[in-house]
Amino acid sequence: MLNRQNHPINPLTSTPGWQRWIGGAFAALVLMGLEGIGLVKQLEQLAYRGLFQLRGEESWHSQVVIVGIDETTLKNRQNSDSPRQIYTTLLERLAPSQPRMVVLDILMHDRSPDDLQLAQAMRQVPVALPVSWDKQGNQKDPIPELAAEAVVMGHVVSRQDSDGLTRIVVPQLGQIPALGVAVANEVMDRPLELDRQGSEPLWINWPGSVNHLPQYELFEAIEGRVPIKEFRNKIVIVGANVTGFNPVLTPFDINPPASGIYVHAAVVSNALSNNGLQQVGAFLHPVWINLLYFAGAIGLSATLVFWSFRNQIIVVLGLGGVWLSIGYSAFHFYYLLPVVSPLVLLGLTLLLVTLQDRLKMKAMLVEQEKQLFESAFYDLATGLPNYALFMDRLEGVLSRTREQSQPPLFAVFFIYIDRSKVVNPDSGHRLSNELQVAISSRIEEALKRSMAHSPHPLLSPHSAHFSPRSEISSVPTQFTIARLDTDTFAVLVHALSYSSQAIDVAQTIYQTLSHTSVSEGLFTNPIEPDEAIGLLEENLSAMTAFIGVALSAVHSDFEQVSVNIYSQAESMLRDAEIAMYQAKVKEGNHYAIFDQNLHHAEIQRLELELDLRRAINRARRQQENWSGSINNSNCSPAHFSYASEQWGSELEAQSDFRLYYQPIVCFSTGRISGFEALVRWYHPTRGMVSPVDFIPLAEETGLIMALGDWILKTACYQLREWQNKFPHGLEVTMVVNLSSLQLHNPQLVSQIQTLLDEMDLDHRYLKLEITESGLMENEDIALDLLKTLREAGIQLSIDDFGTGYSSLARLHNLPVNTLKIDKSFLERTALDHESWEIIETIIILAHKLGLTVVAEGIETGDQFELLQRLSCDYGQGYWLSRPIDASGATALLAKNPQW
Repeated sequence: MLNRQNHPINPLTSTPGWQRWIGGAFAALVLMGLEGIGLVKQLEQLAYRGLFQLRGEESWHSQVVIVGIDETTLKNRQNSDSPRQIYTTLLERLAPSQPRMVVLDILMHDRSPDDLQLAQAMRQVPVALPVSWDKQGNQKDPIPELAAEAVVMGHVVSRQDSDGLTRIVVPQLGQIPALGVAVANEVMDRPLELDRQGSEPLWINWPGSVNHLPQYELFEAIEGRVPIKEFRNKIVIVGANVTGFNPVLTPFDINPPASGIYVHAAVVSNALSNNGLQQVGAFLHPVWINLLYFAGAIGLSATLVFWSFRNQIIVVLGLGGVWLSIGYSAFHFYYLLPVVSPLVLLGLTLLLVTLQDRLKMKAMLVEQEKQLFESAFYDLATGLPNYALFMDRLEGVLSRTREQSQPPLFAVFFIYIDRSKVVNPDSGHRLSNELQVAISSRIEEALKRSMAHSPHPLLSPHSAHFSPRSEISSVPTQFTIARLDTDTFAVLVHALSYSSQAIDVAQTIYQTLSHTSVSEGLFTNPIEPDEAIGLLEENLSAMTAFIGVALSAVHSDFEQVSVNIYSQAESMLRDAEIAMYQAKVKEGNHYAIFDQNLHHAEIQRLELELDLRRAINRARRQQENWSGSINNSNCSPAHFSYASEQWGSELEAQSDFRLYYQPIVCFSTGRISGFEALVRWYHPTRGMVSPVDFIPLAEETGLIMALGDWILKTACYQLREWQNKFPHGLEVTMVVNLSSLQLHNPQLVSQIQTLLDEMDLDHRYLKLEITESGLMENEDIALDLLKTLREAGIQLSIDDFGTGYSSLARLHNLPVNTLKIDKSFLERTALDHESWEIIETIIILAHKLGLTVVAEGIETGDQFELLQRLSCDYGQGYWLSRPIDASGATALLAKNPQW
């Protein structure tokens, strides 16, 4: 279905490419700034905690056991003369159970009387000892005797983030590994994979709350209250687990916090379970990470601009959801992705693209408002005022002169540029803008010369194009030039001394327009200046100007007395245009002043011609706008048919012209076989204008070409609508009349074929009617064109047969399908039988030549029956149906009557 709605377009799609990704680039810079002040890091910390909460708790490795030192034991050890005796006893108790490793998270850099006993006990069980540093940075190793017996040693430095959580351990400080890493490397078959320097942090995958670890009190183990099997082949971590002593916050232990020994437990558990966290991208330098953010934000920005704001939100929320899903899924597989940074980048990119979009939209609206204002009052090709501004100026002058007792004399000049003799229309089309600029410059030059002695300052008409608001608020004091249409200009001269001055101005304008020399400075067309000048001079030399003048008052050059005769601007411009047509019909003169004493009938005829010309131009513009909308939509033929149904009646309703359709009935079936398209003109003030009045006038003035083109297109639109509305079994032919002038148009065949192809219409459903007189005006050219149309599959009919010049003897040479018997024969049948014999002769001859016959003007049932008995093929007339509008014809087709 063809949709006529205007879809919102993102203004950024029409901007240069670099502006499309500038929002993403700024978003990446803002993200870097947020990272610099630590805001992103804080949000990542919250995300880290949230990932653990979403995942829930997992099991600690079964080989990890905690032996905690309570607060009482710590105090007793500090006050004891043999503080290490308790650990000697513990090792002796654990030795029978053969643990894989006993980790004594107790600093032993000071000597004690029982060091030798402890060293001897360490020989029975593999023991790991800690290394630390004092406040001055001095390394504190265990005493040599104990260090010599330790299987491994490692540092116990842990790092807490700004929120207090411990997320990482430093795998190695200098040559000393972390205590948990050292233990894991000792008990595992394959050591942990670390970077060469060991400087990259080791992320802790906290399995769950430390309360779920197997743990016993130190005195329980010493006194044998813990079964030996609980320590067999286990890694026993011994250290203080007193609340508040070396506190450590974990995602599962905030209040109360855990203690330092659980960091070692978590590292060892991760290593044994092979579920330590791997930070994705940890090996990348921050510069590369920022470059990735830049690339992603720029790509996203350049993509978002092609969607509406609603779709932008959907895309960003979708990408955010996908990233959260990826981050959460990766976390389940022990990979840690940055969650917040990409989400912040998505949000910032959307925010900045939206802001950029709104700013661009605002700038576009301002620019569009300016353009709309200018296009409403100025001709874009030349910069001249258009019809609306010209009429505003003229009305302003008229209103001021009404208030004056002795109003000044002023004049309106209507200038028509006749380009019918242009020898190179293609080049003229390419240089149309330059041609219009050249013409307007010539008119301005002529007015300046004519008014060289005027006391009023001149105003260049082109300057108004760049400051329309200030220009419309003030009226130029000497003259106004306007472009009314493609080849029509108007000039308002604000003050004349005498009426004869108008003749001088018109003469100067005509003589100036007759010059063919061109200045290079006029050109903006990207072709060679020499070629452009040659083409433009060629076109200027082939043009003719006709000028009509309307004076504001009846004014005598001898008696300086004037009385305004116009109260409306439209009337004055209309009279100037009528005067222009007077100049066209006069021999040897190209300008004329409107004569108030013209014969009334002549004025009426000129006014009718003017109204007809305007009505045709208006109808064609509306039709072209509609056709342009169809072509720009690139719709399929099926969709086109819907469009014709949707807009065809609307298009015709907006025009002064209407097509009425008279049914053509098949005598053999009694059903409708086609319609003849007949044009009617509804004048806004005259009402219905008879075709007898305006068709001959259109033929005489050449306007029939444009009118015939409009009729043909509108009729084809209507036929396509019927075929779409009645898709099954509709065999209706549309009959359209061609004038003799159209038969001389060499582009007629290609125009018709293009139209039918655009409508997706079968050529055999279009029938063109030509009068005998039109056929004989230029028989050779007409016959060649008719043969070409016949070869294209288009049906042809001779209208009003028997009233023209053609003879029956050469009828067989005409490439037609149908003869239409003139209605005058049927009108005479009521009086004599000779007409019936002529009709019968025409029918018999036509059938022998393989032609069908249509009888028009059937007024009675008797005529219908007689024609049926004479084997006439088709008929039309008031007895069957009067011409009806499109809706009536559609209803008639739906009813499908039979006569």
